[in-house]
Amino acid sequence: MRIRRSPSCFIAAMAFACAARATHINTARVTLSPSFSGGAGPIDLINQSAGPIDASASTTGGAGSSGDANAHTSYGFINLQSHAVGAINSAAIGWFRDSLTITAPGVAAGTQGSLTFGVRVEGFLNATQGASASSWRLSADLGGGAFDIGRSGRINSPDLFPPGASGDTFGTYSATVSFQYGVTTTLDVELSASAQASYSQNGPGLASVAPFVRLYWNGISDVQANGAPVGTFSISSESGTDWAPAAAACAGDLNNDGFVDDSDFVLLVNAYNILDCADPSMAAGCPADLNGDGFVDDSDFVLFVVAYNDLVCP
Repeated sequence: MRIRRSPSCFIAAMAFACAARATHINTARVTLSPSFSGGAGPIDLINQSAGPIDASASTTGGAGSSGDANAHTSYGFINLQSHAVGAINSAAIGWFRDSLTITAPGVAAGTQGSLTFGVRVEGFLNATQGASASSWRLSADLGGGAFDIGRSGRINSPDLFPPGASGDTFGTYSATVSFQYGVTTTLDVELSASAQASYSQNGPGLASVAPFVRLYWNGISDVQANGAPVGTFSISSESGTDWAPAAAACAGDLNNDGFVDDSDFVLLVNAYNILDCADPSMAAGCPADLNGDGFVDDSDFVLFVVAYNDLVCP
């Protein structure tokens, strides 16, 4: 499904101001908009970097409202969280952009080609009180022009009609696009998540995007030249990222909350004391076996420390 870009040059329905168009950049943004005056008031924070970047803020508003939002973006990965209480909209947004050039042995520059790219979105939406909702939106494009992938989902609280989930479910999405060998093309992937709380006749609103909504790059496949499969190809990018493989899962995030922190360390220690992943208590799998050798030992601890120092996945 292709979605036409809005003239404002960013995600439709989020009312973003245009950020400077860089050929390769990561952006993290949080916007907090209380419905009533009072408290600390609205916040709009946008951070950009050629490397991993974060944005985090919290605020209060009138009528007992409060909210917070966190966004982390790196090439191939976006992690978002937000909470809203009372009457407030808390939004987290992340996007990454890059310039790619694809070549293949024996394929002349300018040859028409095609490829399939994909992303994976996973997460949790909650809306339990008041007239509240939480939602997510994905837009992804390779090659410029209209977005090649567009998906969104939402859940309404019991007091907001129609209650329950609507739109797309979380999952893996892909698109097949055309390109020219040896000619630079653009990649643009954008993800937003919002928790919007509002009062109803039954009381204050409560909504969250928690513990996360996040996106992983799922790689490039089925590369062809003039309709014929290409067995060997290379992708160079301005950021230095290799976009051919899928982004690695978040090693060290043992409780799957989007962060590597003390709670994951406790799980690692418990698994470390067991040592062997064949132990019956590890029947659900061995997430602490970070190097996949069947044991939780010193080598896994070294990998965990690296992830722990980074704190946010990946």
